[in-house]
Amino acid sequence: MEYIYVLDPDRTGKYEAKPLLGKKQKREILAQTEQAVQINPNDALACIRKGNVLSSLSQLQEALILYNRALWLDPSHPTAFIGKGFILWRQNQFEEAHKVFEQAIQLAPQLVWGHIGLCRALTGLKQYKEALAVIERVLRLDASNAEAYLCKASIYVYMARDASFSSGRYREDALAAYNRAIHLDPYYSDLYLQKAILNYQIKRDSEALVAIDRYIQLEPEADGKGLGYELKYTMFKQNGRTREAEQVLQAALKDGVFFLPGNR
Repeated sequence: MEYIYVLDPDRTGKYEAKPLLGKKQKREILAQTEQAVQINPNDALACIRKGNVLSSLSQLQEALILYNRALWLDPSHPTAFIGKGFILWRQNQFEEAHKVFEQAIQLAPQLVWGHIGLCRALTGLKQYKEALAVIERVLRLDASNAEAYLCKASIYVYMARDASFSSGRYREDALAAYNRAIHLDPYYSDLYLQKAILNYQIKRDSEALVAIDRYIQLEPEADGKGLGYELKYTMFKQNGRTREAEQVLQAALKDGVFFLPGNR
């Protein structure tokens, strides 16, 4: 399941996670946050909340403007640093993201999302040993955090890729982390997609197909479902299973997905 995080809005040391099931719901929440900013444009928290929704809609530059405004209004607010850090990370600005997440952690070391962001930045910088140390710190703060295990799996996937997937240990460590994350949050669709991609890359097609089907079942957005259908279609085509590939294409069309290979 996808979440939008209202990260410790009152600096209580806790964070609130609200599940978002689709773009329509996100836009409804965006309208509410826009109204709050219009009422008081000098409210740092309102800017952060609007930035969170914009980020979830992949409107990264607009979100970054809101986070920067929040920091101008309240430079001691760690959640603005966290939001900004994730934008920079998504833009592959790993060094800058690293600095921003460090600032967030200095302000609020109890917030796991600062540490998760730092782990993501370190992974992007290929500092895997340091990233693993950070994620273990996260798990000491919150042992039931599925996102932390997803992050841990990502580290091992990068390590396996750097070794051209020749290291069975990294592959198995990644799969174990995906499975743990799924156990903690069985409705988090992206976990199944990432697990499917890894199984596909290491040629475990049957396991990949199981994960893809679960991803398609859980993912609410047509764009997201398309990733699953496309991977499934590609696997069948590459294995010469033309009839099953055609069945996948038809299922995708029925599901409102129109951008698979051969149908662009």
